[in-house]
Amino acid sequence: PAGRASASLLLDRGALAAGRPDGYDWRHAHQAVTNGYDAVLTDVKAGGLEPPSFEDVCDVAAPAAACAEACLESRFRARDGFERCSDGARAAFLLAPDLVKACLTPETPCYECVASCGVAAESCRPVRVARSSG
Repeated sequence: PAGRASASLLLDRGALAAGRPDGYDWRHAHQAVTNGYDAVLTDVKAGGLEPPSFEDVCDVAAPAAACAEACLESRFRARDGFERCSDGARAAFLLAPDLVKACLTPETPCYECVASCGVAAESCRPVRVARSSG
């Protein structure tokens, strides 16, 4: 199974609630990521945060994970200068925050592309949360 946090984040439309705290609201989680993305990215680039990790990570079926990352990666690679990145989905999280936010925002082409991927969580587990060093 794919275990990438990016696919788990992109695909989460409520189907990944198993193993998460009661009252988990994926819409609120997406909005929180979108609202705080720029500040966290600035901290990451300045070395103020450990490599990101999430309170809960879900392993999703590999075809769904590959599909979701392809939605993001194809849009990222279409931008000038990014067609040769070895991992376009990972690079997009650092170099194209507007694109990642669009993939988490309803009624955008990237969001709809990800929604077409379908998802079935194979397992969810708690992990360490990144903390600011400053």
